[in-house]
Amino acid sequence: MLITFFSKFSFKRYVFFSIFLTILFTYGCAQLDIAPKTTDPLDNAGAGNANENAIEYRKSARDNDTLGLQGLFGGKSSASINVDEATFNVILDKLSFMPLASVDSASGIVITDWYAIDENELRIKINVRLLDDQLSNESVSVQMFTQRFDGTKWVDQGLDNEKANKIKESILTEARALKTAIDLS
Repeated sequence: MLITFFSKFSFKRYVFFSIFLTILFTYGCAQLDIAPKTTDPLDNAGAGNANENAIEYRKSARDNDTLGLQGLFGGKSSASINVDEATFNVILDKLSFMPLASVDSASGIVITDWYAIDENELRIKINVRLLDDQLSNESVSVQMFTQRFDGTKWVDQGLDNEKANKIKESILTEARALKTAIDLS
């Protein structure tokens, strides 16, 4: 009986103390004068031209290759790519049936999420990279990753180069037709 009395007493005390703190906190916060920040973050010193500085940096990197990436990797640097908007839209259209994990129009890269086919026993993931605007066979890089479900987990099956090449040819064929139609109009 004595234990029950103390447990009821401490429970009542706990409830009272909690209510007291809640009222105190609520009253204290009501006295604060909180106003939304009205300054523009781009008006801060040096930050007003951040976007222009980034554009100028990319232009100078493309024109001068100041990063030296062309010689390092034997090709164009990612800053020097001219992404053809029409071709990039063809890529997005071709992959529109799949969920997209990442789309970067500035670098010409589209990465899909896994997409289940064949009664959820096989799934694919496609990475497409637009390398230049020439629409040659080397202009688009397509990788198709496959995984098969073994009953408990997904097992990598590697790259499916045959289907990746079919996707690449489909993209290039439609992009060439679109570019021809644009040039004729």
